[in-house]
Amino acid sequence: MHRINHSIPLAAVFFMIFTGVCSAEVRIAEPEYVGNVIAVQSATGVDLEKQRASNHARSGLFRAASSNIVQRAKSPVRLSSAEALQFIVRAETNAIDPTQVVNIFQLISDPGRDYRYIQTGTQGMFTSSSMAIDFLQFTGKQYGKSSYLLTISQPLDAGEYAITLDGSRDVFNMFGID
Repeated sequence: MHRINHSIPLAAVFFMIFTGVCSAEVRIAEPEYVGNVIAVQSATGVDLEKQRASNHARSGLFRAASSNIVQRAKSPVRLSSAEALQFIVRAETNAIDPTQVVNIFQLISDPGRDYRYIQTGTQGMFTSSSMAIDFLQFTGKQYGKSSYLLTISQPLDAGEYAITLDGSRDVFNMFGID
């Protein structure tokens, strides 16, 4: 009479779970350079569009406004917000709370002029504002040696978005949601 050892398959299942074979853990290499951002799509990474923003100021009789502008009304990088969005952001260090280092915000698209922008300040006759930007909420954790894994849990509206890092706020890593 042969005895079947059922503990081996069970042990194999536990091993796979604890080593990450069955988990949804992200296993994508960190971006090569500081300031680069990768969108996590399935088990692969997609480099975001990257542009340096130019400063633009408009003034009128009663109001002035300043903006950061990038070319093209739509990003070629299109993502789906059907589920939580995740990004790997390479920083100089990941020892600082990512909410102090990374900003994520929606851009305004102007198809007629073929650019996207974020208004950074306004000045009226009696009021002014600076950096009154609605930043998106995200959670972040350390990833690799000097990156962050950011998660935006809430679904995003269709539109154009940018990610910037402290120290290089004029460099936009961009994507769009359809």
